[in-house]
Amino acid sequence: MSTKILEYDLGRQELSTINLPSAFHGWQIVLMEADAGVLGFATVQDSKLCLWAIEAGVDRNVGWAQRRVIKLDKLLPAPDCNRSAPLDVYTIATAPFVVAVADGIHVIFLWTDDGLFSIHLKSSRVEKIGEFISDLGVVPYISFCTPVLDMVSTGDD
Repeated sequence: MSTKILEYDLGRQELSTINLPSAFHGWQIVLMEADAGVLGFATVQDSKLCLWAIEAGVDRNVGWAQRRVIKLDKLLPAPDCNRSAPLDVYTIATAPFVVAVADGIHVIFLWTDDGLFSIHLKSSRVEKIGEFISDLGVVPYISFCTPVLDMVSTGDD
């Protein structure tokens, strides 16, 4: 529900904040990796899944650009796609809204009145993966293996 994102620059060891676009203050958003590894976010607005990315300008000024829009009325059951998800302190989000993002595999998870769905961003394939509100506890997990670097021979064996 905040209007800012906290950023820590490892190289400079500096802490700063990034403002969200004012149009999305109080909206249900989920941070994600956008194109080329830059910071982005996903949200549902007017029956569309909107993907935004940060753009750095001169003097480290930051702006946001909408990178992609996916019409949900063609992907989700009809009653679910015609609402947006603005939030305030006194309300619970209305469906559909973004629950989580699995960046490495380009999948977004959406909650709707009909359950929990995954949308594969590259293929636009939709899968229903849950029925109940308790399914909101989505934690995308991707397994990976890091090669052992110290096993390279230096010829001093």
